This record gives sequence, structure tokens and C-alpha cells, in this order.
Amino acid sequence: MIVFSPSDNYVLTADFGGAFRCFDRSTGKLMWYYHISENEMSVDQDPGTGFIPFMEIAFSPDEKFVVVGGRNRKTNTDCFLVFQEDHGLVSSYSLSSGGGFLPKTKFGPTSDYFYISNGKKLLKFALRRSK
Repeated sequence: MIVFSPSDNYVLTADFGGAFRCFDRSTGKLMWYYHISENEMSVDQDPGTGFIPFMEIAFSPDEKFVVVGGRNRKTNTDCFLVFQEDHGLVSSYSLSSGGGFLPKTKFGPTSDYFYISNGKKLLKFALRRSK
């Protein structure tokens, strides 16, 4: 999976082994790396489509945050991991699974908060910036 930031300055890649890498698009420099464990989120390939079916990735408008949403099948919860620039993982959230719905994320226009929804609930989270 490959996701570009709003300005196309950064590229986030995810692989089936649970590795997330954020690159500077112009230089190819690795900005940060994180490996998601099975206890945090399921990262599986759908054998029919080849896609990672239970994952949502969103950059904040100011490109300082990335939210990764997905399903933890061990706990039957929808999980959201928040990354901040060079600080790596700064927050994680979970809520009861919405069933067959893919959890979705959307940042507000100012990058100060984001929304998550799994089809049953809509929640708003304020972002605390690490220094």
C-alpha cells in the first residue's frame, strides 16, 4: 500500500509484514519507520484482490501526523495508531468493532483533531503535539 501526503512531499508505504515507512518523496530519505505487531492490528493480504483490506491511512493537512486505522482480529476491535513526524507512534485508540465496516479516519481542516468511524460510532479526537 502506498499513500501520498496532501502536498505529495511524503510517501507512506505499508507492507504485509506490518512495516510502515514514511519517505521524503524528493530525496527518497526514510523519515520514520514503525512495525505494527499482531497485537496492535491485523495486516493481511486479501487473497482475492491482493490489497490490505482492513486498513485506512490518512495524513493530516499540515502533514505532521499520520493516522493508521485497522482491525485487530484478536480483540475484535477497530484500532487507530497516531504517528507524529520524527516522534513515531504518539497515541493509540481502539473501539468495539463495527462489524463489516472498514474503520475510516478523517482529519479536520486545521490538523488539531481527527474523526474516526466504524459505521456505528463517530468519535472526535484532539491531537497533542509532542515536543
